[in-house]
Parts: sequence; structure tokens; C-alpha cells
Amino acid sequence: MAAPTKAMHQIRQILELRQQQVSLRKIERLTSFSRNTVRDYIRRAMATGRSLADLLALGDTELACALSGEAVCIFRSV
Repeated sequence: MAAPTKAMHQIRQILELRQQQVSLRKIERLTSFSRNTVRDYIRRAMATGRSLADLLALGDTELACALSGEAVCIFRSV
């Protein structure tokens, strides 16, 4: 069974540390996430073709959409 999705502030923390050139192993230790989880979110970020700075400037909804890999994201307003 897959682990639950991380909260957006946790994903941002991973991306911010990577933007600072912190190694995967150190990010793993600092965040207590598995190396595979860290690697997955960094790969998703790189797959967008945007810089980490550009991704971190997005709002939570836009960042989630960008990292999802979906061509079009549709969000319901609550």
C-alpha cells in the first residue's frame, strides 16, 4: 500500500533544501522522509521543466498541480 501524500509544506521543505544544494541523504535525515520519497518529489519537480525557484513561487494548488504530472488540473471550489 502506498504511503499517504505529504502535506504541501513538507513537499516545499524538500524542494527548498534541494534548491540549497542539500544532498538527498541529508534531506532524508533533516525531514525524516525516506530517500525514495525525497527522490520522488525531486524527480516530479524536475519533470515539470521549471526551476525549483519558479515552483516554490507557486501557490499550493498550482504546485500540487505541477507536481501531479497532469496536463490539466481541475479544482473544485469548496
